[in-house]
Amino acid sequence: MSLRVVSIYQPCRSKGALSVHEQQRRVLQEANDDRKVRQAFLEDLREEVQTWIEQGNQLVIMGDVNESVFGARIVNFFEEFDMRNIIFERHPDPNPPRTHLASPEGRVIDGMWATRGITVTKCGYLEPGDFPGDHSLLYRPARVLQHNRPHHAGQ
Repeated sequence: MSLRVVSIYQPCRSKGALSVHEQQRRVLQEANDDRKVRQAFLEDLREEVQTWIEQGNQLVIMGDVNESVFGARIVNFFEEFDMRNIIFERHPDPNPPRTHLASPEGRVIDGMWATRGITVTKCGYLEPGDFPGDHSLLYRPARVLQHNRPHHAGQ
């Protein structure tokens, strides 16, 4: 069994020629891949997560998804792999603070998800701006207790 910690970034929808979204759109076009950037991100991540779970890895995936971590698209993605949002599992909050300084709606767009074999001892967010950058810093010391292969909801 291995612990795999993955940092992710799903590009926000932006049109600037040098934006990450547009750079990735060009890469997809050059590969004759007609998927939308955000669709490709989740489909490619899905493939990787499936492989890692089949290899017996315990997973912690964290990062900026540039949409609400409580939205159906993100929730359904991680539920497909029986992964849970470990920060809000540990700290349920009906009105959580935003995780990005520029988020006009006050959305939580940064998250941390883990397979069931991960037991969280402490976790949380720092305020946006308390760490270099414009997002909240996520933190989590954790222990891996389960030595069996993680359960995949599709199995």
